[in-house]
Amino acid sequence: MSMKLSDTLALSWKNVFYHKKRSLNVIITISILFSTILAYSILVKSIEKLAISASISQTKNKIYLTVQNTEKNSVTGEITITNRNLSKLNLSPVANQDSIEDIKKEISEYNGKIVGFYKSYQLDFPYQIIDKQVAESFIDKNLWSNMPQDKIPVITMEDWNFPDTPDYKDKKNRLENEIFKVGFIPSLNTKEITSEKYTFLAPLFQGLPKNMKDLLLFIDDGTGKIEKFIKKQIETYLQEDTEKNFVSQNQMEASPVITFSSPDDLSRYMYPGKTFLGIRDYREQKYTYQDLFGTTVDLISNLESLNSLFIICFLILLLITIIITLVTLSHIIEEDTSIITLYRAFGASTPNICLIYLLYLFELMILSVISIFFFITFFLILLVLFFSGTISEALMNFYNLKQIPQFHFSIDPDTIITIIITILVVAPISLLLSIKQFSPKQIAKRLKED
Repeated sequence: MSMKLSDTLALSWKNVFYHKKRSLNVIITISILFSTILAYSILVKSIEKLAISASISQTKNKIYLTVQNTEKNSVTGEITITNRNLSKLNLSPVANQDSIEDIKKEISEYNGKIVGFYKSYQLDFPYQIIDKQVAESFIDKNLWSNMPQDKIPVITMEDWNFPDTPDYKDKKNRLENEIFKVGFIPSLNTKEITSEKYTFLAPLFQGLPKNMKDLLLFIDDGTGKIEKFIKKQIETYLQEDTEKNFVSQNQMEASPVITFSSPDDLSRYMYPGKTFLGIRDYREQKYTYQDLFGTTVDLISNLESLNSLFIICFLILLLITIIITLVTLSHIIEEDTSIITLYRAFGASTPNICLIYLLYLFELMILSVISIFFFITFFLILLVLFFSGTISEALMNFYNLKQIPQFHFSIDPDTIITIIITILVVAPISLLLSIKQFSPKQIAKRLKED
């Protein structure tokens, strides 16, 4: 005679209370393990979302990045420059039009756009050049209007100066009287984060990307002045030693500068094809990306690298949970040998008995999930009361913002769903690994041993 489903459910529920000590151990252990990973996920993702928001605020709510083709198809060649063949050097910028059209097509799907170009020329100093329209948001109009006509406009950190070292003496002499600051690039306050006030946050913030302290960007206003300036710099460099020569590109290659207004759009552009667990579909990287002014691109890259860590943590926790549940179930089956015999006496088949214990395991897992939400609620209350204000203040100081950013919890639905599925998967896996213990032969053997 087969058992009714209602009877099976009632018997499985009675097991929870009959084995209350073992049941409670399983629930508490699983709850603590997965509450820890969920709490860490919420904390890190909340801080990263806040950090990204603060980082974008530094760059006028836009993300600027340079894009370069990874393929070896440069449109420029190389030439050895000396005093005798300096006339052969052509510093007019040249761009790979096929790459530009390809980039335009890709970024249009993610609300990105090309705002100008980035050029560089390496002498004994990296001459990094951007179009005026790229630097527009960082140019002080009063400084620009007061700039002498014979000066080259630049933007850099507010406290930037040429290093006072022997290595920089020649560079300083060549450049100091030629450039004029017309604006400032946002900088980070790393000293504040390492102070005693934020000691407990220091390990986390030290992992955030830092921008280049010595970044100096020359601005090309389209008049041709920048090309004449660099040629003059090369002439001065060669005159310092008439025997000098160096290998250089024969033209300056221009790389597009693209902007995004949303970090989500940028993330989808950089890492398309996100799957359920956060593993990205493989896409051949034709281009490399680099922050021009801020640190948002690096911040998003850091966030992506954490996905692998979370997956590893889930797998480890799944293994630990299965082992704990399996050991508990084995002990329960041994204790329930007489009860299982009684079930058989009342007509329960092996599938009926398996179903009773499967439902029992599911009930333990469901109670564990409910317990996790109680633990997480308690964690969130503590976070709001004691840490959220400090984290927001630390980020404001780290990114040199005038206004404190608002802390908001960032809870990834995929993480919660993954935790729930992971926990629920434990029940059938544990039962399958223990199913032999329900056979009449094994039960008879245990009864004989008793």
